[in-house]
Amino acid sequence: MKKFMVTLTAATIAVAGCGGQEPAEVAGAERVAAGRVDVSVLRQGHVNSVNAETPAAAAVARGVGIVVAGTVEGFTEGRTSYVGDPASDDGPIKRVVMRIRVGKKVKGEDRHLHDGHAYAEVFAGAGQSARTPADFQRAIPKGTPVVLFGRTRPTPDQPASRGGGVPEGAPLVSALHPQSLVFEERTPATARAAAGTKLVGGIEDLDHFGPAWTKPRSIGELVTAIQQ
Repeated sequence: MKKFMVTLTAATIAVAGCGGQEPAEVAGAERVAAGRVDVSVLRQGHVNSVNAETPAAAAVARGVGIVVAGTVEGFTEGRTSYVGDPASDDGPIKRVVMRIRVGKKVKGEDRHLHDGHAYAEVFAGAGQSARTPADFQRAIPKGTPVVLFGRTRPTPDQPASRGGGVPEGAPLVSALHPQSLVFEERTPATARAAAGTKLVGGIEDLDHFGPAWTKPRSIGELVTAIQQ
């Protein structure tokens, strides 16, 4: 599989202080049965980025226009673009749109949402190696709890856009940054441990970002950390 480098910029990262509680909306949402999330579908190449040391700082990083907690509802084929000559061997760069049913809006304006959903664009690869919406659906099943830190400002390879895998009139946000997506896995009970949950970074492992990212064990705890 060919590797592509995405360069993202975030000039200013600040921390917003406010109180928060575990969101009942997320706890009551449809959730996937115990199992793992295969985030390899999201790890299509190396990303150069400025990362926030805490979830609270990530929520107010430059370019982040919406932060929501909810559940994955499905995937659709997104936009296609080319690097250089469209007839080259590299093939087209594909994108897939993740549809998220919003349980709680943590930060941002409603204009970045549509009919109770957020639509987040992710890389799917290039040419014959590109992943399909069905590949994403198998890897990240419907009902998987997720927090989205959606970018709404254009970056060099992510022009402002509407359409491309979203309903008419729905805004498309970017989930290309390494800290854009955090999923919750539900772990079944074993002879040694009770059933529980843990969080998994979508594009990069959470321990790459610092200890504040590995402390929350559930989407509810992550939302609380964002609001602190």
